[in-house]
Amino acid sequence: MSLGERMANLRKEKGMSLETLAEALEVSVDDLREWEQDKALPAYGDRLKLCGYFHTTMAYLEGREAEGRVRHGRFSKAEIILILDAALFLLCLLLAPLFQWIDSSLYGQYLTDSREYLQHFPLNILLAFACIIFVVQAGKIIYDKAKRSG
Repeated sequence: MSLGERMANLRKEKGMSLETLAEALEVSVDDLREWEQDKALPAYGDRLKLCGYFHTTMAYLEGREAEGRVRHGRFSKAEIILILDAALFLLCLLLAPLFQWIDSSLYGQYLTDSREYLQHFPLNILLAFACIIFVVQAGKIIYDKAKRSG
């Protein structure tokens, strides 16, 4: 398989148009079309951009390796946000009832007015936001993975 064919396959796997990839790589659509049709060879710097964009090795792109997918980090940005949010969620989930128990032990009363309750226990607001962020991020990760595989 030639360099141009590999470039075209990588682009099509991502479901991208020539225009979108050309814009991402900061090259002209005509240059990209010529590269994919093996009418011209991209400069070394452009090949590096392609490798970085598609997370692959130069050897794979040039046809010297059968497989060349590389993953630079263990987690994507979305996964890091999800992990941090899960930690925040667990922290709030554990601390909010503890603070409520301490407050009721000290003052001997449970608060029934919602405004007063939120003033005494602001971690509950943070817990609600953590839940929302957690659900949104988990949904986004699932959607992105389904989009890539299907």
